[in-house]
Amino acid sequence: MNGGEYRTLADNLSTQKNYTLQASPAALGLAANERVTEVMVVFGQAPAGFAQVEKPQIKCTAIAGLSARSSFVNIADVGGVYNGV
Repeated sequence: MNGGEYRTLADNLSTQKNYTLQASPAALGLAANERVTEVMVVFGQAPAGFAQVEKPQIKCTAIAGLSARSSFVNIADVGGVYNGV
């Protein structure tokens, strides 16, 4: 987030292709003291029978110099509407 707002990294991607998106500080134009701390993926309306073909992946690299007791918490939240619910 940038000051509490999300940035769009990519939009209108095809479900028929695989993508590798760069979210490094340099690729995003972040200042030296800024870090990516949250990622959100939003899908539009999917047709009936839509299913993943390959396993989605997110690869992250921690900043250098972290102590041995540092930790990373991965929280996934999934939502949507099905039959009006």
